[in-house]
Amino acid sequence: MPSPRPMAYPDEVRRRAEACLVSGVSRGFNFLPEFGPLYFSSGTGSRLRDVGGHDYLDLVMGWGSLLLGHNPPVIADALRQAVETGSLFQHETVAHIELAEFVARHVPCAEKVRFTGSGLEATLYATRVARAHTGRRKILKFEGHFHGMHDATTLGLSSSPLGERRLDGTVEPTAGSAGVPDVVADLTLVVPYNDLSALESAFRAHRGDIAAVIMEPIAMNMGCIAPAPGYLAGVRQICAQDGAVLIFDEVLTGFRVGLGGAQAKYGVTPDLACFSKAFGCGLPIAALAGRADLMALLGPPGPVPMSGTNSARLLVVAGALAAMRELAQPGFYDGLEKRGQQMAQGLATVAADAGIAASAVSFGGRTSIFFGCPEPPANLRDVASGWDADFHTRVYRELMTSQHVYGFIPLPNAPDPINVTAAHSEADIEEALDKFATAVSSARRNPT
Repeated sequence: MPSPRPMAYPDEVRRRAEACLVSGVSRGFNFLPEFGPLYFSSGTGSRLRDVGGHDYLDLVMGWGSLLLGHNPPVIADALRQAVETGSLFQHETVAHIELAEFVARHVPCAEKVRFTGSGLEATLYATRVARAHTGRRKILKFEGHFHGMHDATTLGLSSSPLGERRLDGTVEPTAGSAGVPDVVADLTLVVPYNDLSALESAFRAHRGDIAAVIMEPIAMNMGCIAPAPGYLAGVRQICAQDGAVLIFDEVLTGFRVGLGGAQAKYGVTPDLACFSKAFGCGLPIAALAGRADLMALLGPPGPVPMSGTNSARLLVVAGALAAMRELAQPGFYDGLEKRGQQMAQGLATVAADAGIAASAVSFGGRTSIFFGCPEPPANLRDVASGWDADFHTRVYRELMTSQHVYGFIPLPNAPDPINVTAAHSEADIEEALDKFATAVSSARRNPT
């Protein structure tokens, strides 16, 4: 039986989708908990309209990619101009150079840059370069961090079963997908985030066999969790001492918390960094950047081929370049951070006024509330043990069905963050908080 929808629209749309698309969606994350797929017809600024003509205040915002909102004029104009040039050809242009120069100018580690199509591809190539450089086998990642669905990093996700702690500081690398061979788990080490002693233990136990540490410098895929003071510097030191490559997955933090990403914010420079999401502001583009000697391993001329027919076509490069210029406008990040903090503080106040223990945090507009956690969690285990998933789900259900707010989606072990963007006005935030308060009140009255 089909799952319910927040608002009614013609059943024929869903029947047609389910007849030809797996579960009625073209992208797995679009199959929402509680509701299944929704079908939209348009988006402008901070709003979405579904095929039945119903409007939503959008706080998902392209799963965090739409930092300038839906259909921002600056990108729309750039795309129109690019179309007139024959924008689908695959060749190099001056725009490609200008976009790479922009990245190199602002990102501390970016001595060289190469573009690709998705964050998954960027992290895949980064780990491959690290193995080629070191001649080592193992990749170390952190529990709850997400780096795309390639085999080497589809372990220890926020949606994976929690693995057992081990004496060597690691946790059991439980797969977040069927079809990942057991041998991959032998090559992937998973360590709790914000625990330097566990990381040191893992390096002692696997000395000389760890090619790379890959991490989200701010964990933004299990709610939003900041690195503890000195933690990133400690990880940097451990990698340098052992000769392992440090990879920052800045798919979510890059160009969101500032033009230089989290590495500039915290003053810790990785060897390689991966970008997507806010980098394209909704366009399908990504980048790998880093030390010149490591990037020289990419082919050509190096032994690690990196290319793709649809990587960095002019259309997306032109749009991304226009987006980057917009992000570089004076005051852009101050305004974004102010709106994100306004949302986080408002969420925490609503919870406190309702007598509910909760904490809320925001970085670059990406914002989470953890019901049941009076202090911000430090890692996935803190979230899993403290977060009140049942109450969060009831609030989410009320927001979607009665308040017409798209967001606050519960994941298996953590809340999915909402995304405040440049398109959200103070009035949008006040509206979201008012509706959140109504949803919290309703969830308290209706415990099932």
